[in-house]
This record gives sequence, C-alpha cells and structure tokens, in this order.
Amino acid sequence: MTTDHRHPVWELCEAGKRLYSQALLDDGLARDESDVDALAPCLLEYALLVPDEDEPGTLRPAMPRIALHRHLRDLENSIAVQHRHIGELADSFSPFLRMATSRLGDSVILLEGKRRIDESIDAAMRTGSGEMLTMQPQSRRTQQDSATGIARMSDFLTRGSRIRTIYTHPTRDDPVIHDLQDHFRAGGRVEVRTVDEVIDRIIIVGTEVAFVPGNPERTSALEIRHPALIMLLRSAFDRLWRYGRPYYDPLETAHEKVSDIQLRIARLMVFEGLQDKDIAAHVGVTVRTVAKHFAALADALGTTNRGQMGYMLAKAGLLDPVDEPER
Repeated sequence: MTTDHRHPVWELCEAGKRLYSQALLDDGLARDESDVDALAPCLLEYALLVPDEDEPGTLRPAMPRIALHRHLRDLENSIAVQHRHIGELADSFSPFLRMATSRLGDSVILLEGKRRIDESIDAAMRTGSGEMLTMQPQSRRTQQDSATGIARMSDFLTRGSRIRTIYTHPTRDDPVIHDLQDHFRAGGRVEVRTVDEVIDRIIIVGTEVAFVPGNPERTSALEIRHPALIMLLRSAFDRLWRYGRPYYDPLETAHEKVSDIQLRIARLMVFEGLQDKDIAAHVGVTVRTVAKHFAALADALGTTNRGQMGYMLAKAGLLDPVDEPER
C-alpha cells in the first residue's frame, strides 16, 4: 500500500534529507538500490534528484544553490499571483459592496477621517480578545505613534491575547518599529515577520472585526464585521505569514555587498521594467530610499547601466539563476 507522501519542498522529509545529502556527497545515487521512489519521491517531484541521461539508473543531485533559487522563484511567483487575485477580488466586490450597503447593515461601515478610524480601532481592541493580525505596507510611525501603539497593545495583551504583524523588509531599519518590537519581545505573545511586499494595511481583531483602507489616501476606512469577509482577510494574512521571515532572524543575502532589499529592487527594475516611483510602492519605501539603494547597488557592481547591472547580477547568481547544466 502506498502512503501519502505529499509535503511542501520547505518541509523536506527525513528520508529526503538523508538521500539528498548522500547524493551530494557521492555525486549521485543508484535509483534501485537507494529505493528513492518509495522512500522519498519528493526528491524527484521537486527535481532535487534528476536522472542521468548518460548513466541509466543513476540519479544526480541538483546543485543546492540552483535548486534554492528555482524554488524561491516559484514561491515568489505564487505570492505575486495571490496578491493579484486578492486585488482583483477586492475590485470585483467593490461595486457590490456599495450596492448592498443597506442590506449589509452594520456588517460594513465606512469610516471617514483619521480620528474616527482611530477611535473605532481603539474600541475594537478594548473589547476584543483572542488574536489580532496586522499588516503594514510601510512605517510612517513617529515616537508618539509608537507610544500610542504600546498603550493599545499592552491593554489588549493583558487579556491573554496574541498579536501577529507583517511588515515589509525595509522596516527592519526603522528605529521606531525596532523599539516597538523590543518592548514586547520578552513576553512572547507578539510575533512579527517581514516580507518583500504586502497587500495593504489590514487590521483584524479576533474573528469579529477587521479594518481596511477605504481609499488610496487612507483618509477613510472600512470597518468590516461580515464573517465571510473577515475569514477571507485572515486567509490572505496567513498565506503571507507562512512566507515571512521572523523579525529578529537576519535576512539571508546572496552576496555580502548586495542586500536583500537591493535584490528585490533589482528584480522589479530588471524583470518588470518598473520605474523608481512604482518600485517604491511595491517595496513599501520612499522614492528617495529606492534611489539610495540603487546607488549602493551601482557602487557594489561598478556600473549605473541598468541592463548591465541585471546581466551582472544574473551572471553572479544573485537574481533568478541562469541555465546551468546539472550533474
């Protein structure tokens, strides 16, 4: 009887780890003798082991660097698709929400003005419990905002609640955000992860209420109390959370001179042809910050030509890998 062997590549099974390690050390495996088809079919499914065309019956290991970049690219593509679908879903439902306002009653309420938005969030946190999820595209916090946030969060946490937050990678350099996270780090009930880019600002308090921007300027917000919509927002958050990097874990960089955020900017610049303003919106930083990262990247690579820069990064294996023969 065949057992179910399905698992994602980032949760490689013990047999898979053992056989892949052995293949790397021995430069290959005998397919029949290793019984890889029964013990670790995941290695074949994820192309970590590939048949040798010149030696039938022998499996060769994919080089770890190439395999890593290939699967990272697949994950990034998956996240991009989810981002697009969420945006399309929000756009498609927008006219229906306006049409059905009277029928939804208090399920979706338009909040106008920062003061009213803040008061509604405060009220939700004072009465809510369980778990709060927040997503922030970029930091615009001042020290005063940080103090207000600490007071809000402290009161919420006293009721045995938890908080999970997703920021973009550049917020790791924001001292206000860093101080805020340090304040709650010891308690263990506030978790923060960072990703390349997020959808938009989202606040979800328990399973009862969520807040999303009502317009691009964020001068209005929607207070959502419809269970199906809250479930959809929680699902979107959890998908991004799985791909996030814990706040206090260092970001892995592919080269000591090129940071993770610089690589992200380079990918948007080279592969998607975006200009600085659009890159800033994607990554969650200012146009000036994009220019600074571009200057640092140009200095590290010794060129300001964007085409040449993309070629040099790809050749060095810092962007999506070039096709290289796998042994």
